[in-house]
Amino acid sequence: MFKRCEVCNKRTVVQDWGLPGIAATAKLCFLCQAVNAVPLDILVERTAGMRERPDWWFEVIHASLHRIGLCCKDFETMVKACRDTAAWDGTVSLISQRGSSEKLGHDGTRSSDPGSGPRQ
Repeated sequence: MFKRCEVCNKRTVVQDWGLPGIAATAKLCFLCQAVNAVPLDILVERTAGMRERPDWWFEVIHASLHRIGLCCKDFETMVKACRDTAAWDGTVSLISQRGSSEKLGHDGTRSSDPGSGPRQ
């Protein structure tokens, strides 16, 4: 059964995949799995919460942005916006909102996805 990859948004065969260094899973295509790509919402939140980024995380960022098709400058702007958000205090989580009907889109905006629901 074909579904959308949570990283590259391509409609293909996906499977739940454990994300590198994160206690979460996402539905990823085989190409995104192979390069350890991470969905944009998780990538932004985790990067915003890091005081120092380890070398391996830069590899995850680079691979993810390449698969998403987003430039580093736009990504850093999104990370800064996440840090500057008054509601973000390190405990408010985009990840906890992933099961809701509103998700962070590939362009950094929120979009409704009526077909989404809680993860199983």
